[in-house]
Amino acid sequence: MEVGSGASAPPETGLTLIFDRPFLYGIVDLETGVPLFLGTFE
Repeated sequence: MEVGSGASAPPETGLTLIFDRPFLYGIVDLETGVPLFLGTFE
């Protein structure tokens, strides 16, 4: 990890995200392209 890789302050553009459908998410090792974790949100 790098310094400053944590969550930052929310954007000040007034952007609102609405997750009204199931979706797939994952954590991938960028050097090798290997998926480390996959999950769904319903």
